[in-house]
Amino acid sequence: MADVAAAVGVSKTTVSRYLHGDYEFMSEETRKKIQTVIEEFNYRPNRAAQNLKADRSNCIGFTIADIGNPFSSLLIKGVQAECRKRGCQLLIADADNSLVQEKKNIESFFNEQVDGVIINSVGNNRDYIQEISQSEENKPIVLLDRTYQPIFCDSVVSNNEAVSIEMMQELEKQGWEYIVFLTESVEGISTRATRKETVERFLSDNHKLDGQIIVLGGEKKLDIMAKLAQIISVHPRTCFFANNDEVLRRIISYLYHMQQEIGRDVGVCAFADEKWAKYSGPGITCIEQHPFQMGESAADLLFQRIEKKEKREFIYREIKADICRYDSTHLK
Repeated sequence: MADVAAAVGVSKTTVSRYLHGDYEFMSEETRKKIQTVIEEFNYRPNRAAQNLKADRSNCIGFTIADIGNPFSSLLIKGVQAECRKRGCQLLIADADNSLVQEKKNIESFFNEQVDGVIINSVGNNRDYIQEISQSEENKPIVLLDRTYQPIFCDSVVSNNEAVSIEMMQELEKQGWEYIVFLTESVEGISTRATRKETVERFLSDNHKLDGQIIVLGGEKKLDIMAKLAQIISVHPRTCFFANNDEVLRRIISYLYHMQQEIGRDVGVCAFADEKWAKYSGPGITCIEQHPFQMGESAADLLFQRIEKKEKREFIYREIKADICRYDSTHLK
């Protein structure tokens, strides 16, 4: 650093401020000179020393409920994109849908002295996450996709309630009469619970649509298929609404083996990634949640907390999801 400062004709403090992005009292000419000399000298600053001096690791952690889920991979890409903009390293850990592993991931991040943590929670972990988020010695936390109410830290989610209502209205408009909402267990998982409760309320308040909720557990495939076949036999205009990509894949498999043609015999829609849903069968009408944008937004909120440090109200940010319409819900 001393050689760079001498070549430019400024103090080491000025060069240090440049390297930390502090240009407030620095002219454009000085910045250009420093950059030119750094390139000529092929100077590489000691990041470890810089971070130690700045009380920053320049690294954040991201624990994922299930890294094998395609939705999760897009959340990661969004967080990573924001980290690259800011020159920050990202540590990623898979909780493998384990509450115990999620806690270990978070503790490991704080042991590594990360500047903050983004949590895509496995669920049922409110007390622990709230405790560490309110601890003075720990760093900022942002919850992504799965949150807790009332909020106790910044959170980023889809507008699950509003878009679920919009989808139900769309199905009613298309002429479907019986809606079957299928989901995995909703216990402790805010996204699933919100969608399920919204559909239940809509069916309860609506006099034109009827339907039911099916919570999938450890049932045998043949038993589920028998149940779906019975529903279809009683309600000819049935549309199946899947809570996520995994449930959608199961529904498509069931209907294929039941020889039910999607878009002709039954309807199908889902919270799913449009990139593959539109190529499934006749094209599956889906709710695209924009996970990349969600990841970017969560990282942006975390960096705001890290950089500004002052206390402010927690932010609950909803990313608008979009309905992508295909032939799976076009009643013939």
